[in-house]
Amino acid sequence: MRSVNGLRPVPTLRDVVLSAECMEKKVFVNPPLEDLSGQIKRLEERYPHLSREERFALWFQSANITNDDEAAASSLTGAPKDKGMDAIHISETAKTVFITQSKYRTGKGTKRNESPNDVLALPQIARALRSTSELYRRFTAELDPLVVDKLTGARERVLKRRYRLVLYYVTTKNQPRITVGGR
Repeated sequence: MRSVNGLRPVPTLRDVVLSAECMEKKVFVNPPLEDLSGQIKRLEERYPHLSREERFALWFQSANITNDDEAAASSLTGAPKDKGMDAIHISETAKTVFITQSKYRTGKGTKRNESPNDVLALPQIARALRSTSELYRRFTAELDPLVVDKLTGARERVLKRRYRLVLYYVTTKNQPRITVGGR
């Protein structure tokens, strides 16, 4: 990276290509379901207090975002009133906020698609983070206090420090085909 007039470093084309290559490798951590089940079962030894679904979110965070089980575990919301935000991770070094909604499905019906409404609800989080204070307050009114605390920290970074916002919808089911803008 190079600095322009002593300001924040500007990525060069080489930096962007290297970042894309790293992200490409990280985003596609996609083991077969049997291997994934084994990995999630192994996480139970270290995190017995977490549900299977929470361990799936922890696995995704660690494998694709933090590369660290402890950092991944601390990003979990673990709250019933979370509006689908199972994990909120703030990377100070990458200047990025990662919000993950995860659905760990096994057994019959796993081959069916997730509900488009569930998938499309995720962008509402981005809209709320970038909204006015009043709309944000309404969005967070019924959330668990832990989620509100993490989300408020994320909002501050996105709005005031210009952090990038990345939303993940992670599932073991098929993704629905969603057309944006009609047809």
